[in-house]
Order: sequence, then structure tokens, then C-alpha cells
Amino acid sequence: MLSGDKGTIEIEGDRITRWDFVRREDDDEAILAASGNTEQGVGGAADPTAIADVGHRLTVEDFIASIRQEREPLVNGAEGRRAVDLVCAVYRSMHSGKIETV
Repeated sequence: MLSGDKGTIEIEGDRITRWDFVRREDDDEAILAASGNTEQGVGGAADPTAIADVGHRLTVEDFIASIRQEREPLVNGAEGRRAVDLVCAVYRSMHSGKIETV
């Protein structure tokens, strides 16, 4: 899932499962149809309270379990850092209008 101040997109496999943007564009329906989806939802872009916390909750629960079970968490520090780097690159690109390499 990618979220920003103008919208959210979530992809599972090769299908867009969430397409929530503040402003609709003419080609939104075509993009959704090509992915096998025809619905645009109202999500966090229009209503921040609509953003689910389940992903964060499951990550924290797994982290706690990994400490108790003395194992590596499903998302370790290196992978977490890669995700943060990606999000930061998205924001830098958005502000600069240039392609960012991650």
C-alpha cells in the first residue's frame, strides 16, 4: 500500500484492491478496469479516520512475539529501513518532480 496526502493505492498480486484519491481523474476507471476492479473507495485521502491500523498492529504483535520466541521478526530492521527509504524517495520525487532511485 502507498499512501500520501492526496490518496491511497493498495495492490494485491496484480490487482488494485484500493484506489482512494481526493480528486478523481478521467482515466481512473480505465486503470481500475485493467486491473479487474471497477470500484473507487472513499478512504484515508478524504477521511483520515478510514485508514486501518491492522498492518501496524500485526507488525508490532509479530515483533513482540519474535522477542519472546527468540527469533527474527517477519519484518526485520533492514526491511523496515528499505520501506522507509522507499516512502522518503516517493516524497522527494513528489516535491522535486524528478525520478528518485532507491
